[in-house]
Amino acid sequence: MSLRSICPLTARSQRQPPEIDRRPTSVRPWVRAEKRSLLFGLAMAGCLPAARAVDWEDFLSKDFHGFTFQPRLELAEVYTDNLKYTRGTNQFGDLQSTFSPGLSIRMGDNTGNFVRTEYLHDEILLLDHFQDSYRQERLGAHGIYQGSRLKLVGSESYERLSGFLGGLVGQSGTINSAPRQRDVSTGNFRAAYDWTARTDFYAEFSHYQTYWAKNVALYSYNTLRGSLGGGYKATERLNVFTEGFYGQSGVSIDRTNQVPGIASAFFGAFVGVRGDFTARFTGSAKVGIEDRSFFSSSSKSILIPAFDVDLRYELSFLTSFQLQYSRKTSPSINFGGQNQTADTVTAAATRQLGESKYWSIVGSLSHQLADYNNSSTSAASNARTDNFVGAQLILKFQPRPWFAASGGYGFEHFVVDFANPQLARVNTSGYQANRVFLNLSLGF
Repeated sequence: MSLRSICPLTARSQRQPPEIDRRPTSVRPWVRAEKRSLLFGLAMAGCLPAARAVDWEDFLSKDFHGFTFQPRLELAEVYTDNLKYTRGTNQFGDLQSTFSPGLSIRMGDNTGNFVRTEYLHDEILLLDHFQDSYRQERLGAHGIYQGSRLKLVGSESYERLSGFLGGLVGQSGTINSAPRQRDVSTGNFRAAYDWTARTDFYAEFSHYQTYWAKNVALYSYNTLRGSLGGGYKATERLNVFTEGFYGQSGVSIDRTNQVPGIASAFFGAFVGVRGDFTARFTGSAKVGIEDRSFFSSSSKSILIPAFDVDLRYELSFLTSFQLQYSRKTSPSINFGGQNQTADTVTAAATRQLGESKYWSIVGSLSHQLADYNNSSTSAASNARTDNFVGAQLILKFQPRPWFAASGGYGFEHFVVDFANPQLARVNTSGYQANRVFLNLSLGF
């Protein structure tokens, strides 16, 4: 994407769970790239005054034979004091620059039936550790079909990711010696049918897969899940529903010296309610049970109460709060045949600054507690508890639908507690990280 295509007036007148003093000669090419990136960002900012004299949708959204083409560009600068999510003498900071051009293609209208695909490429450059710079590819699709009674919604994504691993994934201190590449694919498809004016039925299928493309001491795994449910419209605003689900998770090794993984199956049921509880209080909440068992008598099964809550409260025209909580199981990616029960809660508050809503402040706090059972048949236990806390404070500015800028601060704290004293003694996991960031986004 050229500067001329993004700012034609200027040319004529002249785009995540969950992370200095020394400058080696190897960063000199990056310095030139960084200067170009900075000039590019300033040039885009210089285009903003001209936005009053031109319809930017003519340049950032082009219609051609029933398709809409929309280019996109994202720039980001992040400074972190813990680049590799480590602790002690291995902890050091760096400045990370991200340049992400992309393109989306849509067929149909966003307000009705449509299919949309999007591609983004990330170039991530590190200032003091240029040799660890990396790139990523992201491809996604989303579509909606709404008939008189039938509604179909689907999404699919494929990402070739890299970078250093934080949070529950990167709990091992040796994993983050270098950026780790992985292929991640996700998909969710839902079909809902209105049987009568008050009753509906739905079926849903989802999948998730992570494959480590390099020699990493983690298990690759995939999960398939299907569910059937039905709802009853108890009032004009509230819908009561029940749902049953079944799924399987497969696990595969990524290194020859790993213990073979064990596949597992899980099933359960929910009852819940969704809709508008009051004029200001909306969302959904469901509670049920979930059972997961491995296809091996040597591994322990687990039965838990399961939850999925997503609630939103409008305190005023300018202030809103959101609360999300989930409790579910999954296989461990560190030990074969080990169950994980994760409780995840996130609370966020948004405050619009002024009635124009161009400016806003968003604060969020998240906590994840993951309990891993003992998968070992010996007396030595590999059970552990992972404790993750994250917080963010962001200032956003979005004067137009196609332009947004933000900056803020992020914090992460991660602790691993092994039940086995021997493992706890040699454990090098756990970290604390602080980040300051600036983001710029151009496009729809």
